[in-house]
Amino acid sequence: MDWKKLASSDFTTAKARELSYEPKEKFMDLSASQILNHVDKLGKRVPGSRVAYDVLCEFLHPNVGDLFATTTHAASRVDAWGTRHLTREISLGRHDFSGAKDLVDCLSKALEIVRSITDELPEIFSDLDAFGKEVSALNNKYMHRVRKRQAHLFNRNDLCPCLSGLTVNNCK
Repeated sequence: MDWKKLASSDFTTAKARELSYEPKEKFMDLSASQILNHVDKLGKRVPGSRVAYDVLCEFLHPNVGDLFATTTHAASRVDAWGTRHLTREISLGRHDFSGAKDLVDCLSKALEIVRSITDELPEIFSDLDAFGKEVSALNNKYMHRVRKRQAHLFNRNDLCPCLSGLTVNNCK
Protein backbone atom coordinates (compact mmCIF):
# COMPACT_ATOMS: atom_id res chain seq x y z
CA MET A 1 0.00 0.00 0.00
CA ASP A 2 1.10 3.55 -0.64
CA TRP A 3 1.03 4.95 2.89
CA LYS A 4 1.55 8.59 1.90
CA LYS A 5 -1.35 8.41 -0.55
CA LEU A 6 -3.47 6.68 2.10
CA ALA A 7 -2.65 9.31 4.73
CA SER A 8 -3.77 12.14 2.47
CA SER A 9 -6.96 10.45 1.27
CA ASP A 10 -10.46 10.24 2.66
CA PHE A 11 -11.23 6.55 3.22
CA THR A 12 -14.96 7.07 2.78
CA THR A 13 -14.62 8.36 -0.79
CA ALA A 14 -11.37 6.75 -1.95
CA LYS A 15 -11.48 3.86 -4.38
CA ALA A 16 -9.61 0.80 -3.10
CA ARG A 17 -8.03 0.20 -6.51
CA GLU A 18 -6.43 3.65 -6.49
CA LEU A 19 -4.76 3.06 -3.13
CA SER A 20 -3.93 -0.63 -3.01
CA TYR A 21 -0.97 -2.54 -4.33
CA GLU A 22 -1.52 -4.01 -7.79
CA PRO A 23 0.29 -7.33 -8.30
CA LYS A 24 1.86 -7.98 -11.69
CA GLU A 25 0.04 -11.29 -12.03
CA LYS A 26 -3.73 -11.16 -11.85
CA PHE A 27 -4.20 -14.21 -9.61
CA MET A 28 -6.68 -14.70 -6.82
CA ASP A 29 -8.35 -17.86 -5.64
CA LEU A 30 -12.10 -18.23 -5.38
CA SER A 31 -12.35 -18.01 -1.60
CA ALA A 32 -10.43 -14.72 -1.48
CA SER A 33 -12.67 -13.36 -4.22
CA GLN A 34 -15.77 -14.29 -2.21
CA ILE A 35 -14.43 -12.55 0.90
CA LEU A 36 -13.63 -9.42 -1.08
CA ASN A 37 -17.09 -9.43 -2.67
CA HIS A 38 -18.63 -9.34 0.80
CA VAL A 39 -16.26 -6.59 1.90
CA ASP A 40 -17.36 -4.61 -1.17
CA LYS A 41 -21.03 -5.19 -0.25
CA LEU A 42 -20.27 -3.92 3.25
CA GLY A 43 -18.76 -0.85 1.56
CA LYS A 44 -22.25 0.04 0.30
CA ARG A 45 -23.40 0.39 3.92
CA VAL A 46 -20.19 1.86 5.30
CA PRO A 47 -18.14 3.80 2.73
CA GLY A 48 -14.41 3.10 3.01
CA SER A 49 -14.76 -0.49 4.23
CA ARG A 50 -12.66 -1.93 1.40
CA VAL A 51 -9.82 0.54 1.92
CA ALA A 52 -9.87 -0.06 5.70
CA TYR A 53 -9.86 -3.83 5.04
CA ASP A 54 -6.83 -3.47 2.76
CA VAL A 55 -4.98 -1.33 5.30
CA LEU A 56 -5.64 -3.72 8.18
CA CYS A 57 -4.70 -6.74 6.04
CA GLU A 58 -1.26 -5.20 5.61
CA PHE A 59 -0.67 -5.85 9.32
CA LEU A 60 -1.77 -9.48 9.06
CA HIS A 61 0.80 -10.17 6.38
CA PRO A 62 3.63 -12.14 8.03
CA ASN A 63 6.39 -9.80 6.85
CA VAL A 64 4.56 -6.58 7.66
CA GLY A 65 2.59 -7.69 10.72
CA ASP A 66 5.57 -9.16 12.56
CA LEU A 67 7.64 -6.09 11.80
CA PHE A 68 4.86 -3.81 13.03
CA ALA A 69 4.39 -5.81 16.24
CA THR A 70 8.08 -5.61 17.12
CA THR A 71 8.83 -2.05 15.97
CA THR A 72 9.17 0.21 19.01
CA HIS A 73 10.15 3.35 17.11
CA ALA A 74 9.92 4.36 13.46
CA ALA A 75 10.99 7.46 11.57
CA SER A 76 11.27 8.43 7.94
CA ARG A 77 13.14 11.06 5.99
CA VAL A 78 13.50 11.96 2.34
CA ASP A 79 17.00 12.60 1.03
CA ALA A 80 18.07 15.15 -1.60
CA TRP A 81 17.28 12.69 -4.41
CA GLY A 82 13.73 12.04 -3.24
CA THR A 83 14.41 8.61 -1.75
CA ARG A 84 12.42 7.90 1.39
CA HIS A 85 14.43 6.25 4.17
CA LEU A 86 12.71 4.40 7.00
CA THR A 87 14.46 3.84 10.30
CA ARG A 88 13.01 1.28 12.69
CA GLU A 89 13.99 0.05 16.12
CA ILE A 90 13.03 -3.57 16.55
CA SER A 91 12.34 -4.88 20.07
CA LEU A 92 9.52 -5.65 22.44
CA GLY A 93 8.11 -2.80 24.46
CA ARG A 94 6.27 0.48 24.06
CA HIS A 95 5.62 1.60 20.49
CA ASP A 96 6.41 5.15 19.40
CA PHE A 97 5.35 6.16 15.90
CA SER A 98 5.63 9.92 16.28
CA GLY A 99 8.14 9.95 13.42
CA ALA A 100 5.86 8.00 11.08
CA LYS A 101 2.88 10.35 10.90
CA ASP A 102 1.43 8.75 7.76
CA LEU A 103 1.21 5.37 9.51
CA VAL A 104 -0.65 6.86 12.47
CA ASP A 105 -3.00 8.75 10.14
CA CYS A 106 -3.76 5.63 8.09
CA LEU A 107 -4.43 3.49 11.14
CA SER A 108 -6.63 6.17 12.68
CA LYS A 109 -8.72 6.40 9.51
CA ALA A 110 -8.99 2.62 9.23
CA LEU A 111 -10.06 2.28 12.86
CA GLU A 112 -12.66 5.03 12.38
CA ILE A 113 -14.17 2.99 9.52
CA VAL A 114 -14.11 -0.11 11.76
CA ARG A 115 -15.97 1.88 14.42
CA SER A 116 -18.58 2.82 11.80
CA ILE A 117 -18.92 -0.85 10.83
CA THR A 118 -19.39 -1.75 14.49
CA ASP A 119 -22.20 0.80 14.70
CA GLU A 120 -23.91 -0.99 11.78
CA LEU A 121 -23.60 -4.49 13.29
CA PRO A 122 -26.99 -4.59 15.11
CA GLU A 123 -28.79 -3.76 11.86
CA ILE A 124 -26.63 -6.20 9.86
CA PHE A 125 -27.30 -9.01 12.36
CA SER A 126 -31.01 -8.20 12.32
CA ASP A 127 -31.03 -8.44 8.52
CA LEU A 128 -29.08 -11.71 8.67
CA ASP A 129 -31.50 -13.14 11.23
CA ALA A 130 -34.53 -12.25 9.10
CA PHE A 131 -32.84 -13.62 5.99
CA GLY A 132 -31.80 -16.78 7.86
CA LYS A 133 -35.38 -17.43 9.00
CA GLU A 134 -36.63 -16.96 5.44
CA VAL A 135 -34.00 -19.35 4.07
CA SER A 136 -34.78 -21.93 6.78
CA ALA A 137 -38.50 -21.79 5.96
CA LEU A 138 -37.79 -22.30 2.24
CA ASN A 139 -35.37 -25.11 3.06
CA ASN A 140 -37.97 -26.86 5.27
CA LYS A 141 -40.62 -26.63 2.58
CA TYR A 142 -38.32 -27.89 -0.17
CA MET A 143 -36.75 -30.70 1.88
CA HIS A 144 -40.15 -31.99 2.98
CA ARG A 145 -41.13 -32.24 -0.68
CA VAL A 146 -37.91 -34.10 -1.44
CA ARG A 147 -38.50 -36.42 1.52
CA LYS A 148 -42.03 -37.24 0.34
CA ARG A 149 -40.94 -37.85 -3.25
CA GLN A 150 -37.98 -39.96 -2.18
CA ALA A 151 -39.67 -41.71 0.77
CA HIS A 152 -38.08 -45.04 -0.15
CA LEU A 153 -34.64 -43.58 0.74
CA PHE A 154 -35.56 -42.70 4.34
CA ASN A 155 -36.17 -44.84 7.40
CA ARG A 156 -38.53 -43.71 10.15
CA ASN A 157 -35.66 -42.93 12.53
CA ASP A 158 -33.43 -41.07 10.04
CA LEU A 159 -32.91 -37.38 10.66
CA CYS A 160 -35.13 -35.22 8.49
CA PRO A 161 -33.20 -33.49 5.68
CA CYS A 162 -34.84 -30.16 6.61
CA LEU A 163 -32.23 -29.84 9.42
CA SER A 164 -34.88 -29.53 12.14
CA GLY A 165 -33.08 -32.16 14.22
CA LEU A 166 -36.20 -34.32 14.32
CA THR A 167 -36.56 -37.79 12.87
CA VAL A 168 -38.43 -38.31 9.61
CA ASN A 169 -41.29 -39.89 11.57
CA ASN A 170 -41.68 -36.87 13.92
CA CYS A 171 -41.04 -34.00 11.51
CA LYS A 172 -44.02 -32.45 9.72
